[in-house]
Amino acid sequence: MTNGITTLTRNIAPGEVFKHKGSLELNGSIGAGATVTITDGGIRVSGAVDDDARVTANGGGSSISISGNNNIVINGDLVGGRVIVNGRVISGGGSNVQSGLSGITIDGDAGARVNLVTDGAIEIKGDAGDKLQARADGSVNLNDTGNGLSSRSGGSFHAGNIGSGAGVTSGGSMHIGELGGSSTVNSGGSMHIGTIGAGSRANAGGSMKIQLAHSTARLSSGGSKKIGRVSANDGDFKLSKAFDDAVTPAAKPAVQDNAPKPPKKPGFTL
Repeated sequence: MTNGITTLTRNIAPGEVFKHKGSLELNGSIGAGATVTITDGGIRVSGAVDDDARVTANGGGSSISISGNNNIVINGDLVGGRVIVNGRVISGGGSNVQSGLSGITIDGDAGARVNLVTDGAIEIKGDAGDKLQARADGSVNLNDTGNGLSSRSGGSFHAGNIGSGAGVTSGGSMHIGELGGSSTVNSGGSMHIGTIGAGSRANAGGSMKIQLAHSTARLSSGGSKKIGRVSANDGDFKLSKAFDDAVTPAAKPAVQDNAPKPPKKPGFTL
């Protein structure tokens, strides 16, 4: 253990039940159907999390965002007087506080039906398959995600492309690149979405900005609302091929080649 963080270099086997107390850096992947439970800390996984795996990490805390007038921006967690930024404790709590991790961070991809629960934040740096479940008292940050996403975050929610049938609720702001049809999204703060598909519903507690909305989408906001364009053409809302390629296969193994991923659809600006 170094600086309050245990480093483990191995894969969690498919179906394995793994428990750990304290923060954990896992240099490996989590196999299909495995259950990983972290208490009194967070976890960072350098590899992938495969189908039907469940990861729980408690001891993280709730998300904060602090901005100052001198180009100071902190996005992290506040836990018992400690400030946690990018999953690491950076200050507070007195001399007995060890640095550690907060929440769940996955550097690789996540497979189908993965279940993530934490009192910190969740971040998946790769792509995720269908029916991802993500519950965080802090923020949730995702890339491309398949159909049937279910996410609830006490803080902000950020994602790239999301498939159809999603249900997302965030206590803070929400940013989504492309949202598939028949989805429902709610944010306590502002909401920015690139495209929102047919039959979807979106409700923002603050302002709302959407570049392209299907004519059947239902949109409401507690603040200002700006819709760039409305279309009834379903072809305008087909998710990019890069998205389909990313979420169809199972999660990649821990050892990957260095070949770049196919280029994704350019991000949106509002």
